[in-house]
Amino acid sequence: MDIPVSAVLPETPASEKPSSRGRQVACTSCAMHPLCHPLSRAEGWLNAVQTRRRLARGERLYRAGSPQTALYAVRAGFLKACAPSGDGGRFIVRFLLPGDAAGLDAFGSGTHPTEAVALEDCQVCEIPRYRAEILAEGIPSLGAQLRTLIGGELARSQEHAALLTRHAASERVSRFLIDMSDRWGERGYSRTAFRLPMRRQEIGEHLGLTMETVSRILSDFQARGWIRLSRGGVEILPGARLGEAAKEAALA
Repeated sequence: MDIPVSAVLPETPASEKPSSRGRQVACTSCAMHPLCHPLSRAEGWLNAVQTRRRLARGERLYRAGSPQTALYAVRAGFLKACAPSGDGGRFIVRFLLPGDAAGLDAFGSGTHPTEAVALEDCQVCEIPRYRAEILAEGIPSLGAQLRTLIGGELARSQEHAALLTRHAASERVSRFLIDMSDRWGERGYSRTAFRLPMRRQEIGEHLGLTMETVSRILSDFQARGWIRLSRGGVEILPGARLGEAAKEAALA
């Protein structure tokens, strides 16, 4: 049975329910925050966020090929962005964490090249495209912020493509763990113990590996004393040298 590789954040207050730890991000840590709060309503500007939507696990936020009507900010929960493959299947291009923006890749064509699916119960803030465009045109700093977000999306896509074509399996897994650690740290959470509510099969679909390969590499990292895996957890241990996986792969 393929169990989720996920862990709670030990630095969360004890009063918070375990199921909610690390599931929600503060508005100030959200990528879309500058767009949501440009000026007070007294200035006459539209409120960027039209509504908040709740998604059940497995529910789609938008489908590939559908017209772009809005941008989204992940407030709580996790999603996966999937793109169709040539053989009729699909691969995961990105995992969306609380605080991430979704739907930016549709600005060029006006249609979504990917679909976003909830990995667990989620909440997203919905910003209609027309409102985002009005704010971006009326306030130059917000237009620059939106272009920065779109440019970041393109850069991540290029980095991911390079990872799949130039690096061995062990380096892909190690870089995935390091990237998730960095992303959680940017949100003010622990960099060493963090939630990953995706299954090993889904990690494999993201990294171009089989579920068995992902499981073998994670077990190897644990045997080396670099990480600790539990039924729903991953922790990067002190002294972990995940970067060495790349060097060893190059010499193999």
